[in-house]
Amino acid sequence: MAKLWTDCLARRTSVRAMILAALVAFSFAGEAFAQAVALTITKSFNPSTVAVGGDSILTITVTNPNAFPVSLVQFSDTMPAGIDLITQTGGDCSTLATGGGMFSINPGAETFSSTSNVLAPGQSCSITVRVRPTTVGPHLNTTSQVTGTGFPPGGPATATLTAGAPPTISKAFGAASIDNTASTTLSFTLSNPNAASSLTGVGFADTLPTGLVVATPEGLAGSCGGGTITAAAGTNTISLAGATLAGGASCTFTVNVTATTAGPKNNTTTAVTSVETGPGNAATASITVGAAPIPALSSFGQALVVLIMALSGLMFLRRRLAPVR
Repeated sequence: MAKLWTDCLARRTSVRAMILAALVAFSFAGEAFAQAVALTITKSFNPSTVAVGGDSILTITVTNPNAFPVSLVQFSDTMPAGIDLITQTGGDCSTLATGGGMFSINPGAETFSSTSNVLAPGQSCSITVRVRPTTVGPHLNTTSQVTGTGFPPGGPATATLTAGAPPTISKAFGAASIDNTASTTLSFTLSNPNAASSLTGVGFADTLPTGLVVATPEGLAGSCGGGTITAAAGTNTISLAGATLAGGASCTFTVNVTATTAGPKNNTTTAVTSVETGPGNAATASITVGAAPIPALSSFGQALVVLIMALSGLMFLRRRLAPVR
């Protein structure tokens, strides 16, 4: 009987110990979850400025800053008006690398979402998608908040993709027509049509048509956004490279050209380009080159011509008046 009583007491003590251990464990767990901080979410476009119709890669990164794992990590993103969602290009938020999950993309609705089964302590995951702007201007894109089971929501994340118009170029000769061997100016004007964003690496090249060359001296005047202007005397090439145009800015420079043959001369540049937007328009201008003029006679030359004509007249009269033999 005594042994039975002793066993009973031992069992009761063991049960109490187990209950106490469970209470302590739950207490620590509750304290840990009470100290849990929200997941973080960030996003960026690369490049952040492209031409309308150009592509950019959107990257969204989620991080678990806690010392314990989080499950069912979820977020979504809907593109603003003026940006088309094309396709997923990579990332591991919805793959087995983080415990499995699901990625859903709907280009027609311009939205996508991601669910990760598990995100380990201190671990980050990302999703990359290709997007394409359809209208000019800045487009602000904001995700949903990122959530995880038992965790406060984090975010949202925002980023801006700017769709820029390419630079423009125009050109003009200083005269509609010149004589052969004569010179005139050839001017170029470049503009940035984007009011709020700069364009860098602006440049173009211009090969003069047969019968026109850069004059000697070249008479270069003006500048363009710190770019390098090349116009060597006697050559047929004019170019600009590496210019920067602030939002809404323009620049103009002028080079002298000389005609070497007669006839109509039609001149077209390459398309003007920039780093941010790619090619813009090409510029065209025309000039007509006439025959070289007859040099004007000096006073002595004019007198000599008169004298020769007079002597010729006298000789003619003398032959007419001479008696016939």
